[in-house]
Amino acid sequence: MITFIVHTLCWLAGFLILWRISTLPLEEESEEGETLSVVIPARNEVLRLPNLLASLKTQSHPPTEILVIDDHSDDNTAALAVQMGAQVIPSAPLPAGWRGKTWACHQGAHAAKGKWLLFLDADVTLQGHALGQILTACRANGGAVSVLPYHRTVRWVEDLSAFFNLVQAAASNAFTWRGPRVEHKRLFGPLLAVNKGEFLRAGGYEPVKDRWVENFDLSDHFKKVGIPMACYVGKGVADFQMYSGGSGEISAGWGKSFAMGEKARLFPFGLRCLSGWWGFLAPPGL
Repeated sequence: MITFIVHTLCWLAGFLILWRISTLPLEEESEEGETLSVVIPARNEVLRLPNLLASLKTQSHPPTEILVIDDHSDDNTAALAVQMGAQVIPSAPLPAGWRGKTWACHQGAHAAKGKWLLFLDADVTLQGHALGQILTACRANGGAVSVLPYHRTVRWVEDLSAFFNLVQAAASNAFTWRGPRVEHKRLFGPLLAVNKGEFLRAGGYEPVKDRWVENFDLSDHFKKVGIPMACYVGKGVADFQMYSGGSGEISAGWGKSFAMGEKARLFPFGLRCLSGWWGFLAPPGL
């Protein structure tokens, strides 16, 4: 009886944590002169980058430019990116106190020419209307738009990691019963669009230069400086294959996911709540 009550309470809590899953609006006609720069931090991404770059070529709203910030790769990442039409910017030496990804994104933000910046992880793939839908959301929101890609799995071991995509959705605090009234939204790491002028005035990535879960800390900074934020799930718009690089990558990724849950105070009770939701929500929606 006690077990039944506990499971029931966890299910109810899961409904409160993931009450309303927001999806991106349909693409609307773009405004005159609206420009978007894609910034991709990349280190040894020769296997994953081709899918992303190929998907960027099929967009109904093409990007103004595609910048690949090569973070000292020792494979053919840079050559492949150039071959597929991207502009490659070799990353400058890492300054003290910075992490590789935040430094690469910071450089890309300063080099970009577009009104909007779209930071993409190299393992993301976009559907044909993705950029148009993201820009539509950016216009409506005016600040930052973050999308959690649909988790595409290939091997059975990757299915185990799909649970952490659900953790990210809950940890964002963006889909609770409070809806748009919630104060402490958390941005997603793989796909983030932001107004360039507002972003650089807020310091770019420098305020979170040394953070491991930089998207969460960037959310706190945006709230402090008054940049509005909106979060969406990406099914039908963007997907990614998490941890396709083997056991070492899975281990590191799981550690970061647990850190996100801890930052959002999801553990331990919230983790049990999400476990109840796992079979119900994750396969069709995340």
